[in-house]
Amino acid sequence: MKSFHPEYLKPGMRNLKTAIAILLCLLLFQAFGGDPGIACIAALISMQGSVEASLIQGKHRIIGTIIGGVMGGVLINLFYFIQNPYLCILIIASGVSLLIWVCNLIGQQPCIVIGCVVYFVIVLGNTDISPWAYAFFRTSDTCIGILIAVAVNAAIPVKQKNKRRIPSLLRASPFLGIRRDGAPSPLLGKARFAPARL
Repeated sequence: MKSFHPEYLKPGMRNLKTAIAILLCLLLFQAFGGDPGIACIAALISMQGSVEASLIQGKHRIIGTIIGGVMGGVLINLFYFIQNPYLCILIIASGVSLLIWVCNLIGQQPCIVIGCVVYFVIVLGNTDISPWAYAFFRTSDTCIGILIAVAVNAAIPVKQKNKRRIPSLLRASPFLGIRRDGAPSPLLGKARFAPARL
């Protein structure tokens, strides 16, 4: 049985930043109209533990959003000429496989999840407007959520504490020592090391 840690009762920074990003998405769409669901999902998926990771993942998410939006737009237009619902279902399932293959082909594996989300939202959504317009709006909603998540992550920095705690303890141990190049040495490593100074 895992021991209970009282510090877990306090919400983490990523938890709070995710809630703030969701709040901003809701307020933005409340003010200008539209469905905030897709933007909230995108913000939730895109929130990372650091600004650097959020920027990198944000780029991947936008690429995946564009791929999913284009593929969804192509298929939803194609469905206008297909009257067989079972054939449409087969095409939708095949489209998922194609989307994943494209992301792997161009080396954008992190794009797969958000790309599939946008793809499903478009091909399974009910709309009374032009299919391409619907695909464009859903893709834009996703990008808005991603940008809000990146902005919140950049505006609220994560506290850096105990960053060098483990290396400093290793260097302070007379039993472990340090290598001649200054890096911590394993207790039974083959590398030669000098005794650590206390």
